[in-house]
Amino acid sequence: MGSGECVLDVRDLATYFFTPRGCVRAVDGVSFSIERGVTLALVGESGCGKSATALSVMRLVPSPPGLIVRGSVKLDGRELLSLSEAEMCSVRGGDAAMIFQEPMTSLNPVYTVGAQVVEAIMAHHAADRRKARELAIELLHKVGIPSPAQRASDYPHQLSGGMRQRVMIAMALAARPKLLIADEPTTALDVTVQAQILDLISSLQEELNMAVLLITHDFGIVRQAADRVAVMYAGQIVEQGSAGEVLNSPKHPYTRALIDSVPVVDAPSGTRLVSIDGAAPNLLDPPAGCRFHPRCSRASARCREFEPELAAVGSDTHIARCAAGGGLRYDC
Repeated sequence: MGSGECVLDVRDLATYFFTPRGCVRAVDGVSFSIERGVTLALVGESGCGKSATALSVMRLVPSPPGLIVRGSVKLDGRELLSLSEAEMCSVRGGDAAMIFQEPMTSLNPVYTVGAQVVEAIMAHHAADRRKARELAIELLHKVGIPSPAQRASDYPHQLSGGMRQRVMIAMALAARPKLLIADEPTTALDVTVQAQILDLISSLQEELNMAVLLITHDFGIVRQAADRVAVMYAGQIVEQGSAGEVLNSPKHPYTRALIDSVPVVDAPSGTRLVSIDGAAPNLLDPPAGCRFHPRCSRASARCREFEPELAAVGSDTHIARCAAGGGLRYDC
């Protein structure tokens, strides 16, 4: 686990998108922190606000229509939301780096991968182009790309999906960041390559002692890679704790439903997959009370009226907006 030194501290972060149809509360009062050397997995269905949270941390929310309306994002004690755009540019790729979902759309198709890694290095290091290319080849080797000097001259379309993702990781690590945000880093990769990419991130995290924010909807990845877990639903965190606490003793009904919906390899023949009833709410007009209550079989009249706050459930490190998933309920 971590050293106890907080790298990223997010408090009451809210990001809204102002559209012709109304205000979409994509991120609505999110708080979490990550220590050095720790991986926090942000988990939830598509559209729950995971990627919007990551983009908000990096201040990459497209504006308009998006706007960070309140909150605090501190990286190593430095408030990012008050920085100028020029100052923030030095943070991105420096102290904080991000790996995006699809490397084919993140890499420039008309430049070689080596040139793109060189550019990332020169943006944050006082190195001439020759030295930067040597460092780029060294980075490509570090992330497991065979024949890195030769591959540096290739264009993105000449590499496999796994290789392109390794290039993205090399670019992200060019300045040895304190924080790495990995947004669905194994999307569209086969399971063998997924495991390789996760192992690579883990080994580089150990080497650099980075904090990692891992965004995913896959609980298999969470079990393999996460130290802590935060579960998002409809723009809010509904449960947070250590990976063992959340995965083995989920307290929120949504967390329980997500875990129960994961297919079991050795399940008896004829076992039906468990699904979550209903659909995620429209964030233009989220439901009153608990946002999960329209889909929750345990919902009471109180759940429909009052919005529960995050509270400790079992330990100081395990918090949830409702404990009904574990057979308990606190008065919200």
